[in-house]
Amino acid sequence: MWVDSETSLDLVNFDGIAKTVATLILTDHMTPLTIGIHGDWGYGKSSVLRMIESQLKEHEDVLCLSFNGWAFEGFEDAKIALMDSILSELANNRDVITKAKDEIVALAKRVRWFKVARKVAGVALTLTTGIPDLTSLFTANAGSEGENGDSLLKDAEEAAAFRHVHEFREAFKKAIDKADIRRLVIFVDDLDRCLPDTAIGTLEAIRLFLSVDKTVFVIGADETMIEYSVRRHFPELSRTTGSDRFTRNYLEKLIQVPIRLPQLTASESRRYITLLLAEEALRQSPEAFQTILSHIESADKEPWKDLDLNRLISGAIKGLDISGPSVEALREHIVLAGQIARPLADKYVGNPRQLKRFLNTLMMRIKVAQAYELQDRVKIGELAKLMLLERREPDAYSTLSRITAESADGNVPELAAFEGAVRDGDKEKASKAAEKLFGVEQIDWLFSWAEIEPALGGKSLAPYFFVSRERSAQFVGGGHLEGELQFLVDLFAGGKRMSIARQLPRIRELTPESAGSILDALIDAVSQRGEYDAQPDEFRALDLLSNDRPALQDRIIGLLDQLPIATLGVWAPVFALSIAKQENAKVLASKLIDRWSKQTENVMLAKAAQVATQIAKP
Repeated sequence: MWVDSETSLDLVNFDGIAKTVATLILTDHMTPLTIGIHGDWGYGKSSVLRMIESQLKEHEDVLCLSFNGWAFEGFEDAKIALMDSILSELANNRDVITKAKDEIVALAKRVRWFKVARKVAGVALTLTTGIPDLTSLFTANAGSEGENGDSLLKDAEEAAAFRHVHEFREAFKKAIDKADIRRLVIFVDDLDRCLPDTAIGTLEAIRLFLSVDKTVFVIGADETMIEYSVRRHFPELSRTTGSDRFTRNYLEKLIQVPIRLPQLTASESRRYITLLLAEEALRQSPEAFQTILSHIESADKEPWKDLDLNRLISGAIKGLDISGPSVEALREHIVLAGQIARPLADKYVGNPRQLKRFLNTLMMRIKVAQAYELQDRVKIGELAKLMLLERREPDAYSTLSRITAESADGNVPELAAFEGAVRDGDKEKASKAAEKLFGVEQIDWLFSWAEIEPALGGKSLAPYFFVSRERSAQFVGGGHLEGELQFLVDLFAGGKRMSIARQLPRIRELTPESAGSILDALIDAVSQRGEYDAQPDEFRALDLLSNDRPALQDRIIGLLDQLPIATLGVWAPVFALSIAKQENAKVLASKLIDRWSKQTENVMLAKAAQVATQIAKP
């Protein structure tokens, strides 16, 4: 399996972008400079930042520092957090502190002044003027800060506000010069995950204080989210000057060189999937995997063309000392990549993170099969094909799951008929088989799916749905619901609101016991998940179910209370408010949201709960 984090290993062919940015950073006349690495969620922005850093570390006179905006989300002032973080890293660098100790100490004192000023009088610094607002600073009671605080504020009183900002920049530049740093490169990541004030505060700190000769900031962020932050932070200016125009001008002032990462093409997606699977097969032989990677990179003279990965990998491992099982796993994984790469790329539009998550789920289910000693009955290629159906057409997957559960041997003859007709090219027969199996006459993607090797018809699918049971509620816990309830539960687990809404008449006809059984199955399905940063699909059904069955609201709030706080997303407080319509449920939801707002384990959840509390007030 693979860690969902950034890497300097280039599996997506972004090395050319990283080299270009590194060359730009080292161009003497280009500083100070701020570069934006933009792309949607999961496109590999963080990995590109690490690749750039890897390129720069070959130069001894280049110092690279990192700042994660999201990690400092709980700080009151993002500007101070950024300056403090950078100075701390400089102070921890032995060479820097040896050569520029006095300058670093002086800068730390200035940052401390801003902390005191902010605490005593709420001093704000804006890019609009570049000047602190000191209106109430010197009438405030600074005694609580003690002698040091009084001294710092007295120093500030004697100097003009603009000069104070200017002198910070000059001192920062002097520190870099004395430390013999050719280039100070600060990588700012996850800014698009921050609240608008934090994102804007970080960008303004870069422009106001830290943008001096020899400095380069490289910011990894979704451009759309940063634009949203600008509009939220300056609503009046956005309205009076035109939202798009103001946002564009503001960002151009802050980020001089925007670089937008491209979507992976189908060919690049196949390469990425193949290399991930090759890496997994060769966990015990990392040198062999590195040889494969180097061999492919050297052969990639025309990157817009599709490479013959099978041939390249086979050629790369010749003569290498690799164990038999690793070679077999490698061959199996290369075949698998060829089967699933194109439909996966179509589903996730070339998003590396989504592709990796799919493969992680696949590997986890294979490990579950091994734990239950089902490895002879659950094959990776067949499981991957079922997962493609699960991700692309959840309604069809739910239907197949239900039919499998009703079958005595887990075999689905209708599926064999459908696959056979598609492979024979008999479109009319295939359409009839699709209607009988899935309730639809023809879905082009389902026809393409049926052609994917291996065929699933004629095989028992029960073991596959068992190891995938977090999505197949009827396979959870060993219970067996009646056919009608199984259908509803599986449909609800798919999470499609329109499909669920169409079943409202059937929901209203359920007995209280049946509705409770469906709720139990959905709760079991939700509990199987390990992460809750995004709202699980089942909660759409829980929302609709609670509207018609108010008595279930308390139990749904109880489910929210059981979910691990550390992985719970900001959606939860709003959902708790929306679900609680009965008086008792409202009380439970209010107490739960209050607990969330006071906990410190999950800062984003706490802030969302605080907002939800304000919304709930009459």
